[in-house]
Amino acid sequence: TSMRGATANGQELQTARSQRGLTQEQLAALADVDVKTVRKAEQGKRLDLETLTRLAHALQTELQRLIVPGPSNAELPIRRRDVVMRLAPA
Repeated sequence: TSMRGATANGQELQTARSQRGLTQEQLAALADVDVKTVRKAEQGKRLDLETLTRLAHALQTELQRLIVPGPSNAELPIRRRDVVMRLAPA
């Protein structure tokens, strides 16, 4: 299965948008996406790469800035638990 989607970096997206003085609605119009999609992106949800690319273009920034690097979300809960177990006193 191809990894078509990526997790949006909501914080970076909000920062890039406010630096350009754009509302969520204006960004949605520029990127040709629904405003609900912009909200989802800013909440750090998983989105299609094509959608994230449109947002990056609209914000005149690199796609890499708007996505969370690292493993797929499926692995994250396991990783977190491993870290907690390692940090917990024996």
